[in-house]
Amino acid sequence: MISKAVVAFEAHPNFKRRGTTSTSERYDFIVHANGDTAREMRIAFLPFLVGGAR
Repeated sequence: MISKAVVAFEAHPNFKRRGTTSTSERYDFIVHANGDTAREMRIAFLPFLVGGAR
C-alpha cells in the first residue's frame, strides 16, 4: 500500500519532485499550487499501522 501511495503522489499533476527526507517511515514531496507553478508546498506522508493483527 505504501508504494502505491508514493506512486500516486508522484503521478499527481502538481507533483514537482521528492523532498529531501525520505525513509521507510516518512516520504516528503514538493508540489505546486494550482495555477502557480512557482508556489511550492511541502507534503509529508507518514504511513503507520492502525490496529494491526490480533
